[in-house]
Amino acid sequence: MPGVSGIEATRVISQLVPIAQIVMLTSSDEEDDLYDAIKGALAATC
Repeated sequence: MPGVSGIEATRVISQLVPIAQIVMLTSSDEEDDLYDAIKGALAATC
């Protein structure tokens, strides 16, 4: 999604298509990036 981070795109897709199963890959060494990705996935399932 142009102009949106992968983490934000995951949130949007999960809200629009609740049955979607999303796999996220990263090469980031930042722990905060991983935490945000997990937090976004969990928020979408609640």
